[in-house]
Amino acid sequence: MMSKKLLKTTILTILLATLIFSMIPINVNASPTNYDVKLYFHKVSSVTLYGSTTTTTIMNTTSTGYFKSTNQTETVTCSNNDTYYTLATFYLYPKLAGSLTIPSQSALSIILYLSASSSISNATIKFSMFKVNSTDGTTTIIGVNYTNTGRSISTSVSSMTLAGPVIGSTTTIDANYYLKLVIEVMVDTEAPVDITLTYDTSSCPSRIDRLTVSDHIDITAINTYSGTVVQSDFHPTDTINLTATITDAFGGYDIASVVMYYLPYGHTTRVGNDTATLLSGTDTSYTVYYYDTYTHSSEEYTGIYWVPYVQVTDRSGNTITESGNKIGIYGPSGEEPTPPPEETPLFPELPEEIFGIPIAIFMITIMLLAICIIVAVYIVVASKGR
Repeated sequence: MMSKKLLKTTILTILLATLIFSMIPINVNASPTNYDVKLYFHKVSSVTLYGSTTTTTIMNTTSTGYFKSTNQTETVTCSNNDTYYTLATFYLYPKLAGSLTIPSQSALSIILYLSASSSISNATIKFSMFKVNSTDGTTTIIGVNYTNTGRSISTSVSSMTLAGPVIGSTTTIDANYYLKLVIEVMVDTEAPVDITLTYDTSSCPSRIDRLTVSDHIDITAINTYSGTVVQSDFHPTDTINLTATITDAFGGYDIASVVMYYLPYGHTTRVGNDTATLLSGTDTSYTVYYYDTYTHSSEEYTGIYWVPYVQVTDRSGNTITESGNKIGIYGPSGEEPTPPPEETPLFPELPEEIFGIPIAIFMITIMLLAICIIVAVYIVVASKGR
């Protein structure tokens, strides 16, 4: 019969093994990163959406530097009580350059600058959002209507933060689709009355203030060149050409800035830290290419390896940073760069699957099995000890 001391030792051993096993890194796919973007309303010359359908009211991520010098307005007359009237319809323009995933989320935050021909104390404002195929105009709702009731609108223009459509479930919108936002208003006892939306200036920036999207922007490649030849080792006076391949579901126009720099191994000071230049791609391109040239011209940080970094910021202020493969910088007299210390992981990295079973599920099963063994052994020993 197993002694109580041996039983305790066995239990502790299994628990310790389970703990160690749970600490081993698992190679699993990373969860998507969510970002909040802003879509500002703009007035433009007539643009074609699909077929013969055109619009002059659009929305996109551009703001400062793209606003008009004078306020733009949309007005609707609410001639009957308890009837919804369309105040404005805005289309995402340009259309999506790449597929865009919109996760489920509570009511979008929308800021409107509104006024009325006479003061209103009980207006209702409703929003709905759709995706629209740019080929044939097929329209599908993606944002459940959300109604804002009991709103007061004065005769002077003032901002109002409202609850927009609710995205009930994660949806992926293909490239070449538009987003469409419809704004409707209804008045109670004050009809008839004119409701006016003011937008497209820095003083009245009506907009979708928060739309959460997943991984709309990415850095897919970073390379270093000497001239046009890919190279990973450079002398201190060599010119390094650093390039980055960047994708953005909204299009190239959504990229506000690209900064490129290097971090020498063992140091935290950025080398270079330059604003990159667009190499190719347009405002409507899904994939764009940026580059920067850098010549060190100093003996500082030489004879070691550097890691190139690319930092991209979109027009909503979201920033992503990726690193490329290390490059060697020779010493001032041509010395080989000192290799960086190799980092040895405490535990080996496990594969994604074992016997065709995802590693996370496999490990959980093993831990549950270990717990069952502990319980079974304890029951057997306890029953024999009575």
